[in-house]
Amino acid sequence: MERILLGKQMRAVDRYAIENIGIPSMVLMERAALGVAQTVEELYEAGDKILVICGNGNNGADGLAVYRMLKTKGYRAECAIIGDVHGGTQDFQSQRKIIKKCGYKYSRQESSEESLDIDLKSFDIIVDAIFGIGLSRNVEGMYAEVINHINSAKLEEEDIKVISVDAPSGVDTDNGKVMGCAVRADITVTFGKTKVGLVMYPGASFVGKVKVWDIGIPWSVYGTVLFDSRVSPYVGEEIYQFEKSDMAEYISPRIPYSHKGTYGKVLVIAGSSEYSGAAYLCESAAYKSGCGLVKVVTSIENKSMLTVMVPEGLYEFYSAEGMDTDVLKEDMEWADAIIIGPGLGQSENALNMLKTVLSEKEKPIVIDADGINLLSSNRELLLQLDNNMVLTPHLREMSRLMETSVSEIKSDMLSAVSTFKRSYRGTLVLKDARTVVAGPKKELFINTTGNSGMATGGTGDVLAGIIGGIIAQEPNFDIALKSMTGVYLHGMAGDKAAEELGEYAMTASNIIDGLAMVLKECKRI
Repeated sequence: MERILLGKQMRAVDRYAIENIGIPSMVLMERAALGVAQTVEELYEAGDKILVICGNGNNGADGLAVYRMLKTKGYRAECAIIGDVHGGTQDFQSQRKIIKKCGYKYSRQESSEESLDIDLKSFDIIVDAIFGIGLSRNVEGMYAEVINHINSAKLEEEDIKVISVDAPSGVDTDNGKVMGCAVRADITVTFGKTKVGLVMYPGASFVGKVKVWDIGIPWSVYGTVLFDSRVSPYVGEEIYQFEKSDMAEYISPRIPYSHKGTYGKVLVIAGSSEYSGAAYLCESAAYKSGCGLVKVVTSIENKSMLTVMVPEGLYEFYSAEGMDTDVLKEDMEWADAIIIGPGLGQSENALNMLKTVLSEKEKPIVIDADGINLLSSNRELLLQLDNNMVLTPHLREMSRLMETSVSEIKSDMLSAVSTFKRSYRGTLVLKDARTVVAGPKKELFINTTGNSGMATGGTGDVLAGIIGGIIAQEPNFDIALKSMTGVYLHGMAGDKAAEELGEYAMTASNIIDGLAMVLKECKRI
């Protein structure tokens, strides 16, 4: 797993390294500039023209150092400064003085009344060093004009490559918000650690390829700032990004001497007379995730379909009178993990089954779809959530849980998750293009697998089945990590399906098919 930082955390790390360790800020700046300059060199072809556009803050100072390095090596580089050249930061002024003493010139635009007399379309590479990670307000005025000019030039001349320094200017690196407008980069060279705003949407759609460049800050500095509350207000906000290499640790190994009971038993309480497909998708996904046995509790109307489509499944059907509570408890006792909610409906019978399941405090429980909707409309049940339970809401379901708008949650998903976790127990899997997972501990996980082809009906049912199946194989393992494993695999399976079929034609069933292929790739060696 890769630790990723909020922009404010990285700024605190920089500040501590300078003020407490004694690493000069100019040293960090030179190392940062070197990373960007080398990236430019990798793209450069003979005769290419390079433009470095700088603000007057420390990001602009990085840009000036990049410009100097390129000029020193003989590249056809030019520089433009946006903002008051005499009102910049101390490091900016230092870098500007070095530029002048080297005899290198720059253009400048100091107000909206002026115009940057440069044809951006005449350049092959544009380096964006306007704001970086320090942006705290919406981009306006001449800065917005310049950013829009960069994007327009790139749109009109597709061969232009844009490299952003630390972050595309206009992206909030704490949450991925676009602050009015933002540079659309091909490559973002970020320093120290990946920033949350480069991973979360909409910011993630502006960064292009992210390259993380080491600027020489010792790990001890990160440890102090991120774990010592005496020196930092950001202790406790641990955010991680899963990687493919993590799968070997969290996917249960297969044992030669084993049987169907070895790999866990999942109870799926799903489907109704109106929604039969949800039960099928959830059951199939649980099986394909590697668990040994799956039993489905569902409406009698689904019998003919399920028993034909998934003949290896076990079934408990209830009639219009509803599910017998004693029988359901026996099924719960049989299971290693329980899933409730996909396509279940919100009838009185569904509510009674949810109440019965919530009484189970030992076994892992995944609550999805209508299970979550029932919690929202019967809010006293939220207090029964326990650390053995996993909630998997999408944004609309989360808005009902939190009694707030979808737009508010979407604007800062990490904050929404943290707010919910302060009130309720268990693991939360907040689903979106970037799914966020938060367990009983203080860690947050951000998933980066998946694609737009997964924006189709039934994918949530598949995810619930995968998570339940993964958990059932090792029910005593960390539930949050197993849930994140399920989310990551779900996205990988979607990527595999998109690779085979394209993103337009994908269905939820294709994700189940893709799961078999990615599990083979991720198996423990």
